[in-house]
Amino acid sequence: MPKLPEVNPEVSNGDNPLGRPGSEVPELSSDVPLLPDIDPEVLGSQVPELSSDVPPLPDIGTESIEYIPDMPELNPGRPGSEVPELTSDVPTLPEINEINTIDPNEHIYQMDENAKNIRDVLQALRDLCQEAEQSKKAISDKCSDACQRHKDCAAYTEDVTAADLADAYDTCMEECPAWPKAMVKCINAVEIKKPNDCVGFVQCQVPQFYDKYTR
Repeated sequence: MPKLPEVNPEVSNGDNPLGRPGSEVPELSSDVPLLPDIDPEVLGSQVPELSSDVPPLPDIGTESIEYIPDMPELNPGRPGSEVPELTSDVPTLPEINEINTIDPNEHIYQMDENAKNIRDVLQALRDLCQEAEQSKKAISDKCSDACQRHKDCAAYTEDVTAADLADAYDTCMEECPAWPKAMVKCINAVEIKKPNDCVGFVQCQVPQFYDKYTR
């Protein structure tokens, strides 16, 4: 680092133009106007005069000042811990009688079981309607119709042949004349659409079952 140059104190006086920058006072030229003399005591204390076209300020009464309510105090406690006060127009809660509570044994808790019972009743009604419909129809008492049903049921037998079906029909025609007319009507009332329908023939052999066809 180079050494600083030595400075002679005598060169820092006012006569030396190489003095500290900004320390010299500039000379005013002749064309610059002089500043007016200002009394420091009246500086800023004068009130400007209002012109005649400026309206005066209105008088404000204290009663016209809008009321500003006080800000509520913040609750430092836990939110929701305060209990609100009820007004006089809020009705009181009714007392609950234990007798009016729902009994666990009521049907509302047994809906599944009740629904099953309703389905069973509806199915029983359908069966009754179907029987009533069949009773209204004219049921044949001919052996040929009854034996044809025997032949249709024999067709559901495994490995059955045409000869077997013919033999079932002929055998039925030989035995049918000895059957009661009510039994023949019971057989003819059965519609053969699936193998389970043939079970009705067995029931038609019971007098308690085919007696209703005597009417």
